[in-house]
Amino acid sequence: MLHAPAISQAVHVDKGIRVLFRDDVSALGTEPMEIEANAFASELLIPADLLATALEGGGVDLEDEAAIEALARRFRVSPAAMRFRLTRW
Repeated sequence: MLHAPAISQAVHVDKGIRVLFRDDVSALGTEPMEIEANAFASELLIPADLLATALEGGGVDLEDEAAIEALARRFRVSPAAMRFRLTRW
């Protein structure tokens, strides 16, 4: 949905589905389109209101791997995705 015009120029299009394949650059998460896609996905998978409820008004220590993993399991996302979401909370 994001950047549809730009993506349609640079990707494989099959039956209306657009795919941007990951590469070494996209894996770094430094490209603007990748940053926006990551932010969109984290907000979709971990909605702010549900995260606030899970945190019960408090925060979580980003160094506490057990807490990150527990939240990740609760939302059925990877610990990396949860850490990304918490740093943009």
